[in-house]
This record gives sequence, C-alpha cells and structure tokens, in this order.
Amino acid sequence: PGCGKTSFILKNFKIGDLVLYPTKEGATEFSNRLKTSHPELQDDVKNYCRTVHSFLINSTNHLKNGGTYNRLIVDEALMVHAGEILYAVELSQAKEVMMVGDMNQIPYINRVTGHSTQFHDITKITEISQYLSHSYRCTMTVACILSKYYSEGMTTSSNVKRELVKHVFDNINSIPVMVKDTKMLVFKQTEKAQLLKLGHNVSTIHEYQGKQAPHIV
Repeated sequence: PGCGKTSFILKNFKIGDLVLYPTKEGATEFSNRLKTSHPELQDDVKNYCRTVHSFLINSTNHLKNGGTYNRLIVDEALMVHAGEILYAVELSQAKEVMMVGDMNQIPYINRVTGHSTQFHDITKITEISQYLSHSYRCTMTVACILSKYYSEGMTTSSNVKRELVKHVFDNINSIPVMVKDTKMLVFKQTEKAQLLKLGHNVSTIHEYQGKQAPHIV
C-alpha cells in the first residue's frame, strides 16, 4: 500500500499505451494526473485511460479509427476477472501487458448469486517481475503490522507512529460529520448510502483502494 503504483505507471507511460482501471474513481484520478504530466492529451485522454468495463463495452476512438496499442497497463489488476483482462488484451491488440496490483488487496468478487468462478485469478497464469515494497504513504505503525503479509516485507518513508486511535460509536447518527480532509470508509453500499444522507464524505473500501486522504475513518 502506498508504494507509488500510480506514480510508477505515470513514469513509465508512453504514447501508445492504454491504461485500464477497475473503478471509475481510479480511472478519473489517473486521467487527471495524466493530463497534468502530458498536457498534449487534454482533449484525448479517453483514448489512453478508461475503466475496464468502459473499454470492453465502448472500445476507444483510437481503435475505431484503425489504430492499435503497443502496451496494455492494468492497475489494481487483481480486482479484475482474468477473462476481462485477456479480452482487453485481444481487443487492444497490445503487444505487451503490464499488470500492477497488491497481492493482499480485495480480489475479484463474483456478484452473481448461485454461480461460482474457477478461472478468475490472473496470478495463476502470470509471474511477478518486480516488487514495489517501499511505501511512501503508510505510517511506521501500519508498515510494521502489514510487513509480515508480504514475501519481500515492507518498509516506509514515514516516521509517524502510534497514530491509530479506536473510537466506538453507538450508531451512525452519533458519528460527527468530518468532511474536510477526511474520508470515511465502509464495507457495504447500503452503509455508504446511509452516511451520504447524513453529509459524510464516504466511499466503500472497494471503491477507494489505491487512493489516499489526510484522515481516514
């Protein structure tokens, strides 16, 4: 977490790459950063960054006009069904594929009741070529807790420690509204809907993977 995956992609991005994200929030954030680092793409960014589903359903004008992509980059790749990634590779006609993700992040979730998936895990047919094990975001406390879950361990640039605080709330109405610089995370969409009505700045954990805020509740 916080190891600079997005910055890594931006640094390695070249014209001719297509970057896909599993969530709209992730695609929007990357598109904004891409337009900043490549001002020439201001009016053309959708040819270079989309959500996975948007690309599979709508393609891009670049492809519709007869173009191809040299490389397909999928961020938060472990959240995506392997079949969707392989289909995106076929549609993009990319010669190379780079997948970036966290082995311990929330994986692909099958949302079809009564059906199970067997071939959803992209790690079963790929190999890890590079580890990004140094975090620029996580505190010393968090890095210490999480390090044992990664084969290469985890280090951090932060000197912050003992920052985690536990508060107990009786119900959602007792949670103070803290919009400024604060993001509230919940597990379910129903919980998110309730808190949005009360004025909270809230997302599900699934939606907010890979993003950051000064304060997290």
